Amino acid sequence: HHDSAAIHLVCRLDGLPLDIIEDLIACNIQSVRWKDSNGWLPLHHAVAKNASLQVLKCLVDAFPEGTTSQDNRRRTPLHFIFFRHDAVDDSMADCARLLSDTGAAHLPDENG
Repeated sequence: HHDSAAIHLVCRLDGLPLDIIEDLIACNIQSVRWKDSNGWLPLHHAVAKNASLQVLKCLVDAFPEGTTSQDNRRRTPLHFIFFRHDAVDDSMADCARLLSDTGAAHLPDENG
């Protein structure tokens, strides 16, 4: 993927371990603010790849403004929550709450 940092690549992994994301953030906390060529933060990738609530919380704690960050198509990380494989269990609701408590639910994407 073009213009991706290590943290973006790791956030695309299935079953992303919390300790790896914590180590990457500890090495360079600014990396959670970096967007790739699609305008995606590591948080966008982590949500889209079904990262655990703990991983999402770690990314949000490191960069709370990331929850309202819009990609090139004006989508926030919250837009990807509904495509998760855990959509039927309680963790999806917890993830949605984490991402929407900041006002992200009120931001329209390119389709409104």
